[in-house]
Amino acid sequence: MIARQASLLFLSKIIIQILGFVSLFFVARWMGPNVLGEVGFAFGLVGLFFVFTDLGLSEAHRKRISEGKDPDICIGTYSVLKIILVFISVSAVLIYLFITI
Repeated sequence: MIARQASLLFLSKIIIQILGFVSLFFVARWMGPNVLGEVGFAFGLVGLFFVFTDLGLSEAHRKRISEGKDPDICIGTYSVLKIILVFISVSAVLIYLFITI
């Protein structure tokens, strides 16, 4: 079971990377270097604040589920905390943009 999940996760990450490269190729080819720089800056900025969207929450969620805790409570708690962390991350990015621009 874990081996199938790991291979599916690995395969999905490879497909995402390939699609990202193909889309980046088309942006560079059709829109020019200025837009490519803006896209790179946007990816870098979002990646900088992406740390705040997890904070180890997914690993803790997997641990609780594997311990045999109630899945409904675990999923509900995970969802609420994840929404709060994503909101904080989006707020941090927007505040940074409003301060610097």
